[in-house]
Amino acid sequence: MRLEQVNRIATFRALVETEVSRRAAAHTTLAAHLEEQFVRNLSLGQRIADKVAIVGGSGSFVILMVAALLNLALSCIAALQAPIIMMSQNRAAERDRLEADEDYKINLKAELEIAALHEKIDHLLNRQWEGMVELQELQIGLLKEILERSPQS
Repeated sequence: MRLEQVNRIATFRALVETEVSRRAAAHTTLAAHLEEQFVRNLSLGQRIADKVAIVGGSGSFVILMVAALLNLALSCIAALQAPIIMMSQNRAAERDRLEADEDYKINLKAELEIAALHEKIDHLLNRQWEGMVELQELQIGLLKEILERSPQS
């Protein structure tokens, strides 16, 4: 078993030395095609994982995630504030209803007072009318007396 391993290592070294010699003779670099060979041997899942890692590690992705997290935080705050705001609006609506009831009572009282003032004015006008009728009757009586006393021409 050890002999087999030694043979494999020797064979590998021989292949490496042959490749290095060939590249040296051709004046090409050894590492130039390393990426191509690596990419050529990748599976579809490995290529997708590399693309996701490139996008996930980029600055624009980080900014996008920060914006998404900020949006999520603001949404959570809004979700917590909504019931509190609704309770406040309900209290404001209750206060508005109480004010409306109070306004109704005040308006009703004002209407009753206006009706009472109309009655008083009507009463005063009637008394004034009666006084004027009385005065007119007196004036007619005086005129009749004056006519009776005056010599007839």
